[in-house]
Amino acid sequence: MTQHIHAAIRILHPEAVTVFGDDISSLKAFNSEGQTIDFDSGLVSAKVYELKNTFPNLPYQQLRASAYPSVQEQLDMIWHRLNEGKQLDKTSEFFSVLDQIKKQFPKS
Repeated sequence: MTQHIHAAIRILHPEAVTVFGDDISSLKAFNSEGQTIDFDSGLVSAKVYELKNTFPNLPYQQLRASAYPSVQEQLDMIWHRLNEGKQLDKTSEFFSVLDQIKKQFPKS
């Protein structure tokens, strides 16, 4: 169901570049400037219902694509890490964000 929630937010709010949360009550969405996007949970629920009935088994590629931060945001994470003089490794925000998405939407 998480995949349908994330997809619903991105459809209703195309400005959303990052979406976190496993259910509507814990959902957080952010634009490219890191500002929180306010949304109507009733509209999100309706869109989730529509998506679940239309696309019950979204492929993991589509789910990951809808959950990944924008390329601009990913490059920004890399730049900040390197600018701090740190190595780009598994402790970086870049890795942890992408790893979380890959775990959330595994290849099946």
